[in-house]
Amino acid sequence: MLWLFLGGAVALALPEGIPVDLSPFQEAIEKFRKLPVRIEVVDGSGQKLENVEVFCEQVSHEFLFGNAPEYLIFAFAPGAYSRGGRFGAQPLPPEKIAEYQRLYLELFNFATLPVFYWKDYEPEPGRFPLKEAAYRIARWLQDHGIPVKGHTLVWGNPPGVGVPSWVWMKGRAGRWEEVREALFGRIRREVQDFKGLVHLWDVVNEPVVQPWFEGLGPEYIAEAFRAVKEIDPQAVLVLNEFGMLLDGNIRKRFIEKARKLLKPVSLWTSSALRHTFLPPRTSKDTWSRLRTFALLSMSLPLWGNPFTLQSSRFLCPRWWVLSGFRRGKPRYSRRNF
Repeated sequence: MLWLFLGGAVALALPEGIPVDLSPFQEAIEKFRKLPVRIEVVDGSGQKLENVEVFCEQVSHEFLFGNAPEYLIFAFAPGAYSRGGRFGAQPLPPEKIAEYQRLYLELFNFATLPVFYWKDYEPEPGRFPLKEAAYRIARWLQDHGIPVKGHTLVWGNPPGVGVPSWVWMKGRAGRWEEVREALFGRIRREVQDFKGLVHLWDVVNEPVVQPWFEGLGPEYIAEAFRAVKEIDPQAVLVLNEFGMLLDGNIRKRFIEKARKLLKPVSLWTSSALRHTFLPPRTSKDTWSRLRTFALLSMSLPLWGNPFTLQSSRFLCPRWWVLSGFRRGKPRYSRRNF
């Protein structure tokens, strides 16, 4: 089963002229997404009515279509949130916030709350500049029946937003037990604080391409999942990875890590295809790769967030994107596009 979550700039249609056999997916829709329904219309006393005109309107859907409400983070925690600037997002004027909230509720039935990047959430030990904004946004979403996914609890990308400098320095000094204490204390604290407000967690983000926390030992992923599950047994837990549809080595290593989570106990419930850039020349292979990945991932749900179908006018080569994880920030060049 594929659950597709979209964020950022997303195109839903494949480029024209690229042949894709959609028949297996149409068959799956008929088999898994539809069922016969019989509706009986009755009056106020419960008597059946015949030959009456009925108006039906679908008001919700099991298919979750979401976005990250970053403009609300900007508005409710001015100056404390650094991630949105990656995509050119800027704070809205205060008079636009109500309109933004109205449009958000009209468009989406799911939200990813990206306030939990550790460096932003706890830049110094015990200081939480985003906590109140996170509560406020999560409560607003809950009041409108929108499930929330918290992003993210563990992301080993120093000196990026996944690891605060005060934690990074401990690791550089070889004080990994102190790193462990800080990380697992942070996991338990956030899950406990937002239990009932956050329904899904991106527990570990990009463990293959961002492996810094392997300094804690090979079992840190399972330990993190176990820590979340102990506090919130009902939460849906997600293991994220970057670029799995385009890089066979990343895909293989991710599946190896995911399989290990199933051995001791059923610690996790889904996997994620994250930050997948799909240029036109590879889009025709996307469906077959998704199908193959689904077969290899132990029949667990796949969560895709986000997919970006790139145009041929602005094409980031795969090596260019991945180089950002292997050698630091890649250099821009006209010939790259």
